[in-house]
Amino acid sequence: MALTMSAEQIAMGHFLWSNFTRPISAADVLRASGLARAQAHACFHEAHGEPPKRALTRCRLALAERLSAEGLQDAEIAARSGFASAACLRRVRKAWRA
Repeated sequence: MALTMSAEQIAMGHFLWSNFTRPISAADVLRASGLARAQAHACFHEAHGEPPKRALTRCRLALAERLSAEGLQDAEIAARSGFASAACLRRVRKAWRA
């Protein structure tokens, strides 16, 4: 990971953290940089140590686990943490645990 971040890296990180509970994609995160897609992807990975899609999923899953610990049902957890549906949440959980 980079010790200092460029304005583009900061913009992507800020966009991800501010919007991960909304229906955004990794492409939306990359667009926040204003760079070409491949350049933005490499820039994000350098700054954050993982690709934007993985970072987005990790943020959503972390929130989903906290909400699950509060006793919420999967449909409500999915809605609050940015997953398209409860089924999508369950698929991602299963894939990440494998």
